[in-house]
Amino acid sequence: MNKVRLKEKKDKKIRNNYLWVFRDDVSTQFKDRDTIEDGSIVEVYDSENKFLAIGTYNSQSHILVRILSKQNVAVDKNFFLHRIKKAVQFRDNQKINSDARRLIHAEADMLPGLMVDQFGDYLVMQIRSLGMEKFKKEIIEILVELVKPKGIYERSDMESRSEEGLDKCAGTVYGDVPASIEIFENDMRFLVDVINGHKTGFYLDQRDNRDFVRSLIKPNQKALDLFSYTGAFSVALAKSGALVTGIDLDPDVLEPARHNAQLNGTEKKCEFVMRDVFEFLDEQTELQKTEAGKIQKYDLIVIDPPAIAKRKEGMEKLKWAYWKLLLNSLKLLNTGGHIVLSSCAYHMSTDLMREAGRYASADLGVRLRVVHTSYQPPDHPHILQIPETLYLKTIFFQML
Repeated sequence: MNKVRLKEKKDKKIRNNYLWVFRDDVSTQFKDRDTIEDGSIVEVYDSENKFLAIGTYNSQSHILVRILSKQNVAVDKNFFLHRIKKAVQFRDNQKINSDARRLIHAEADMLPGLMVDQFGDYLVMQIRSLGMEKFKKEIIEILVELVKPKGIYERSDMESRSEEGLDKCAGTVYGDVPASIEIFENDMRFLVDVINGHKTGFYLDQRDNRDFVRSLIKPNQKALDLFSYTGAFSVALAKSGALVTGIDLDPDVLEPARHNAQLNGTEKKCEFVMRDVFEFLDEQTELQKTEAGKIQKYDLIVIDPPAIAKRKEGMEKLKWAYWKLLLNSLKLLNTGGHIVLSSCAYHMSTDLMREAGRYASADLGVRLRVVHTSYQPPDHPHILQIPETLYLKTIFFQML
């Protein structure tokens, strides 16, 4: 087996169960790197030539090695069977009032680069690394054996695949998968578009937040759902009696959102509008200067944008984007009303989100109370030693 040797002091994080070896971590004296096949299994050694771990190698990626085990074991179908079985058992022990869940959460399940979501009788998988791509056939066979789905659909069509030297890939890899799958979540039902929807088709990681937000609204109060996608937050609020307006620029999500509202008997309480959120808020701000009496005020506003910036160098820009979203949203909020601010960018910390809130509230001379702070739900676990696995943060503010 090929060997990779780390620079001095670069072994500490691996010993502490971190799973990524970056290019700069590797010794310049490591002479055999050009002979190692991308996607193959390698042994990782420290600067004193002591064994550390095994993992998958990819010279095309900025993550040179993705660690699979600190034991020098054979990486074969049985290896993946054991890992996937543990991931499934972990979810089976959770009490989730839904037939949809994250089944495998990549590094958090010691399966770096592999995501699997379960929607009822069907699975949707994403492969994000070359190492996992090499074992795709075995992974599918194991999922069929353990979960017994009616079908598995692959959504490995993210841009990041190119960083691994992989082409985008999407399609049915087992059985038959319908274009849309109906799931339940608490007392709600949703249609999931696994073929054309964002990510794997539905944002399962917002499940707990959708439940919590319902406690903040009263019947016939007004709510605004910004970046509403297929209307899951809108439906949750409407189920509690709110009158909701959902705003999203994507024309392809409006009809699914309306369908989800109908599915839950909330179509009369939900309105979905195709608009750019920033332009919509700017327009409302301008109208306040001339026709303030005609501006609609809200009792709760959800701000759940897509990942505007994913890299560390873009976080300052993202903070100011959040500041602008908060500033203009606060102008539309009734006193005592709530704002739900969510970020799916790993580098966007809750401190930066609170800072954006402090700036926006100071600019308007209002006070913001932090009612609740949440992270991703238990079926999307994060590992303390791998900070990148903690990505979803949500802060619930109340304007006093």
